[in-house]
Amino acid sequence: RSAIGRRTKAIVREISTEVQRSWAELHPDEPIEDVRLYIPEDSDKAIDIGLKFFGVDQPSPRLTLSEGHRNSLSLCIILALLRLDRAYEGPIILDDIVSSLDREHRGRLVDVLLEDFGDRHVLLFTHEREWFAELSARLPVSNWKFMALRPWETPETGLRWSASAETFDDARSLISVNAEAAGNRVRAIMDTQLAIAAEKLQIPMPYLRGDRNDYR
Repeated sequence: RSAIGRRTKAIVREISTEVQRSWAELHPDEPIEDVRLYIPEDSDKAIDIGLKFFGVDQPSPRLTLSEGHRNSLSLCIILALLRLDRAYEGPIILDDIVSSLDREHRGRLVDVLLEDFGDRHVLLFTHEREWFAELSARLPVSNWKFMALRPWETPETGLRWSASAETFDDARSLISVNAEAAGNRVRAIMDTQLAIAAEKLQIPMPYLRGDRNDYR
């Protein structure tokens, strides 16, 4: 049991190092640091997460972190385990992992995917149209393939892939059913795609994307 205990603590320290690395990549310059896994003194069959919040030690993220930060912390643990499991050669499946992250943190996650998992097989699913557009713009098409599902219609039709990654086909399919919805779909697509194009062209227009655009 002593040998198992020593080995367990060594593994926990190793994972904690990678968790801290992931956290620093996604949350630089934030007053949350020294994120680590630890084994509570009153139990040898449980693992908790400690951190420093504004320099004060906290025994659990539940006491201080928001839901978005807790979700991000979970993602950091997953990324840490994936980095350490070098023998794993199967696909990495990330399903709708950014629902509680703002655009800035989503952008940093793209950087992590490019730098740390560029040689891995990643399946990434999202309901967020804007992030899908950002992924399409930033991830190299030589290594990534982008596909979109068309809206659900009937059980007989089932799931169908859209012919266009920008999902204009989805808007066209709504014209005969709900022209207003088709127009709203096109407007949402253009809001995202034109902003990306403007950024690439370095057009001097402030607040191109994100929540700040509403206050422009």
